[in-house]
Amino acid sequence: AAMFSRALGHFSLMQVFAQPYNPQMTSSPGIPLRTTADINLETALSTTAEVYDLVLEDLEFARTHLPDKAAMVTRASKWSAEALLSRVFMVMQDYEKVVEHAGIALSIGNELMDFNALPTGNSYTFPRFNREVIHHARLLNNRMTFNAEQFVHPDLYALYDSVDLRKTVLFDSASTEGFVNMVSRYTGDYFDFGGLAVDEVLLNHAEASARIGNEEEALQDLNQLLSHRYVSGEFEDLEISGETLMRRILEERRKELLFRGIRWLDLRRLNQDPAYAVTLNRSYNTSDAVLAPGGDGYTIPIPPNEYALNPGLD
Repeated sequence: AAMFSRALGHFSLMQVFAQPYNPQMTSSPGIPLRTTADINLETALSTTAEVYDLVLEDLEFARTHLPDKAAMVTRASKWSAEALLSRVFMVMQDYEKVVEHAGIALSIGNELMDFNALPTGNSYTFPRFNREVIHHARLLNNRMTFNAEQFVHPDLYALYDSVDLRKTVLFDSASTEGFVNMVSRYTGDYFDFGGLAVDEVLLNHAEASARIGNEEEALQDLNQLLSHRYVSGEFEDLEISGETLMRRILEERRKELLFRGIRWLDLRRLNQDPAYAVTLNRSYNTSDAVLAPGGDGYTIPIPPNEYALNPGLD
């Protein structure tokens, strides 16, 4: 269980304080690795390769020593280790490994909630520890995430059609006319979900299968998910392939996995391919900001106080 937690911690820090993973640039600086509880130990920066090697080593140990499922989804299990491995290999762009580990996770548990059975138009729709949750965790929250004026971007909201139940289950009208808020999260309350869930693993398996040429499996995954998200009788299995299939899977990742921190991982990965690169534009009052694909804003500098507390970083 400790190995799982250490892997999750190191991996998560890499998504903020290290450059986006590039299979051709694994000697780039990563983060300081902590393999001891000695807080006085001076630790130098490790390379990207060294960090990911330890993450994979820890998860390999965890997956072979933990029970398939834990008594509580707040605890580590083989299920959660395999699910995390599928996320790690997505970031590493090793899609054959994604298929392997996502497949194992789904063989342990692949139940989806039927959104037709959920109440609509209310906050906190999802039960805490619902059947899709593999590992329960919350993202770090602040006053911005609790603010009722944190609106969902209109372009994102427009992606949901009228018979997509996520449009009514996930969102509700904001106090400001013309805007909507995200009101339902897998935490069961107002905290953003930062754990692992079946829907993410299913979409990992779908995208990775499509990328390695198993389009039939990818389409099966996609249809399985959407059949649980659309109004009963309104969804017909998709019959698409090639680039159309890939773009639909990526669109569903954006629609399904929002407010979980996963979009950040996807942008860092997809921006390395000009076909899927995204330029982000944001405006606030009279200020405008642009985050270009591969821009410096995708890597946050390690805070100065960390250098002060750990001279080994210099």
